[in-house]
Amino acid sequence: MKQRDVFSLLWAIPGIIGLCLITFMVIRAATPSVPSANLVADLSNAIGGTADALIAPMPSGFDLEGNAVLLSEEVTDGNISESGEALTDLGRVVVGKMLASNAWYLMCAVFVLLGIPGIGLLIAAKTWGEMTWNGMLRVGGVAGISLCAFFIYGYGLIFSGVGLGGGFFAAGNDPVEFDLNGITEITDCLFLGACVAFVGAVWMGFSAGPIRGRALLCFIFFPVTLLLPLLLNWKWGGGWLDTSQWTNYDFGGAALLHLPLGAGALIIGVGARCFRKGHLRKESLVEEGLDDTIRPGAAIAGYALYILAVAAFPLGGTLEATPEITAPVFQAVVVAGIIGFFCFGLWSLILTQRDLSDWASLGAVAGIISITGAADSVYWPHVIGASLLAGFILPPVIWVFDKWITRDPLATAVVHGGGAIIGCSLPMFFSDLSTPLGQLMLVAVSALPVMVLFLIVLILVGFIGFFFSDRGENESEGGSWTARPHARD
Repeated sequence: MKQRDVFSLLWAIPGIIGLCLITFMVIRAATPSVPSANLVADLSNAIGGTADALIAPMPSGFDLEGNAVLLSEEVTDGNISESGEALTDLGRVVVGKMLASNAWYLMCAVFVLLGIPGIGLLIAAKTWGEMTWNGMLRVGGVAGISLCAFFIYGYGLIFSGVGLGGGFFAAGNDPVEFDLNGITEITDCLFLGACVAFVGAVWMGFSAGPIRGRALLCFIFFPVTLLLPLLLNWKWGGGWLDTSQWTNYDFGGAALLHLPLGAGALIIGVGARCFRKGHLRKESLVEEGLDDTIRPGAAIAGYALYILAVAAFPLGGTLEATPEITAPVFQAVVVAGIIGFFCFGLWSLILTQRDLSDWASLGAVAGIISITGAADSVYWPHVIGASLLAGFILPPVIWVFDKWITRDPLATAVVHGGGAIIGCSLPMFFSDLSTPLGQLMLVAVSALPVMVLFLIVLILVGFIGFFFSDRGENESEGGSWTARPHARD
């Protein structure tokens, strides 16, 4: 067996462990300790209520602290998570809303998880000389590592502040009991863990280029196992960012998840430019015109799952299935995605280094990210304005990045980073949500730690010659990886 095949199979070990963990968590999250629980019926109620509320008034019913007031107002005893039996005494209506909220949140977690094999399909779609399962193994391995670390200590680190070793149960509640919004602890852990794992999988998308999978793991390991949970603790876990005198706001992870993802991708792209080997052509990647998708079917399926996962970030951020809350966020996500889809598609008529399906799909992702920072609070002009801004400004930036830095296979640096900056600016339009100084501080704190860490790793792996794969036919002929990418470990 070739050394490359051995390393490919090694990726499967954490991937299989992570899949087993996901299966366990999904089963536990889908079966809370309530006699009337029925996942299919509960999810049908949640989706049906949202559909009935369309077209809904905007913004939705969150208070200034981000709490969903409609459900909480009906719960007057304030102590509903002591035991599964106690929940049955609250009344059928309230319990039904709790179960629907948990089912909605679980659905969003599954959508985010589906984005991980979607990234694997996109890697396969853009890589010559490599079997589809290799890309799946790499993203599955990263996701497995991330999810295991998150379950063992990451979730406890976010919500308890006890540090490493606190464990999943350090957050305080039994994993199958409800909080005020109706979300069980294990469902919350699954959703947030899926978001962190998805970030790592998108970073692994660079392996569709000439960068070694093992080198990318050096970049990804510490952010997904430690740094991102710390960032979430600082804001969503009630840490110093959340209690700062300079108020800041991030509804769906624009600053805490998408911005670090884009910032890290920028450093990887710069490294690809600085440390590329002599067998890579120095001419413009755009002039070569060789960025065609190898497997169109895999690309379409991959992009569909990718868009679904990104949309699940703000949809899961609603934290409950009250139609007056979920319907406006759903509307904002759909409208922003459609506007981004068509704006990027128009740019494809001018910027031809990527095909139409690439541009349009990336546009949908960028549009959704552009409203994620305040999807629960925006009015229609904000949704349309933010998505139009992303749709018309980001494609030329992608072209510049492709031409003068390196080809980012999924345009991660611009789509996630640029879209997140637009998304982080939205709360500044609402003085009761944030202040400009607070939002700037949130952006800096979210991006700079990842950039510094990636820069250190870049210097280490770059100067020891570990950054690029140096195998494959036609290398001696000066072949470009955009024309003939080769299989990597």
